[in-house]
Amino acid sequence: MTDIVNIVVERLDDGNYVAVSGNMKGLYARAPRLDALEEKIKDAIADIYSASRMNVIVSRAGGHTSDHAATWVVVPAETARSELKRLGLYPTDMSASRSARDHGKSRQSQSALSAENFLLRRSYRAAR
Repeated sequence: MTDIVNIVVERLDDGNYVAVSGNMKGLYARAPRLDALEEKIKDAIADIYSASRMNVIVSRAGGHTSDHAATWVVVPAETARSELKRLGLYPTDMSASRSARDHGKSRQSQSALSAENFLLRRSYRAAR
């Protein structure tokens, strides 16, 4: 199951940005900068799924669809993990992967991140 979440972003009179979604009830995020708003959107979507006891990977699908809208893709973490294992890109030694990711120097963690992006793009296309 892959979900698509459409987000509308507006700038308020006080200079803050606010994001809401017509197809995800309860999603609301607010931040003073667009880059901070993107992180809050990602967290808000994950929190909504977490309330249903579902761990997900959330990523923005490409660029903004217009000046004030963006599309986000939500993939269950277990689905992504299974697909990464099937492709041979899932790290077998999680402690080494965690350490390498923290330092940002591991080829394996970089290819796992590339694989995650690949899966999200593929899921987004399939969900359309």
